[in-house]
Amino acid sequence: MLVNYKNFKEVNMKDAQVVDESISSIGMVVENFYNLGVSRNIFVESSGVYSGDVVQIVKGGLEEFIPYKIISRSELRQGYYVARKALQEMEYKIYGAFNTVQRISLEDLMSGSMSEDEIKANLELGLMNDAYHSIIFGKPDIKMEVIATLTGRSKITSTSSSSLTSGSVLHQKVVEAKHKSEEYKEKLDGFYHLLLPYKFSRLLLDLYSEPQYITVKDALLKDHHIVTLVLKGLEHPILYEPNPEVMFVPIIPEIFFRRFAGPDGDYIHASMQSAGVIHFNPQEVVEITISS
Repeated sequence: MLVNYKNFKEVNMKDAQVVDESISSIGMVVENFYNLGVSRNIFVESSGVYSGDVVQIVKGGLEEFIPYKIISRSELRQGYYVARKALQEMEYKIYGAFNTVQRISLEDLMSGSMSEDEIKANLELGLMNDAYHSIIFGKPDIKMEVIATLTGRSKITSTSSSSLTSGSVLHQKVVEAKHKSEEYKEKLDGFYHLLLPYKFSRLLLDLYSEPQYITVKDALLKDHHIVTLVLKGLEHPILYEPNPEVMFVPIIPEIFFRRFAGPDGDYIHASMQSAGVIHFNPQEVVEITISS
């Protein structure tokens, strides 16, 4: 069979051009991928770690409820954080306590429209939200100490939900809880936090002292130095003094990440380690038990 060499050469040159254009297109896609926010930086790796801005992470969330302390790995002993105060020394297990996931869409991957700083900001916002929820309520799969279920906390006489219907009753119970907390304190001049379940929040607006037209919330603050924070999902009111000398959350300022692929883009899972709530005198934390 005779083949026209000229035609054969032209056909192959065209095929080669198509191949070159395809390679060039693939190269542009790869270049775009490595020029976007997840490229040419730490997030191009499948996993890794970077130093997080803990101050920013807890700002407006966790720090509103409890003091925190930045710790280093040199302070750990076989995976446990050693907390010391005077003659006291306690060990707390370090957990991957705070977690979040950030999705990067295929469109963002292809266009390079998401920067590394934006990814970090989103991850740290997610970590902040999870830290806030975890330190107050805890997590079922992690047995770390948290505010709502702190081991060794005090409890005052059970109050039925049906009897807690007025602001004056709430005020009475909160003051009783403060007096209970003071039994275990050396100094009595601190400010307290009252974590109040949302279902009782309306009682804060009741007038406690009608001649002065002061609400229960304002009376607690003015007369007893108690700041009230209303929370959804909380079952029982909790009273405590956020004193950094005896109560804090240790946090390691390292953010671990793992990137994995999904059908609609890439995902980055991030986590931070903490030992949960440390309290040298947990009896100072008082729960106002509400029965059904």
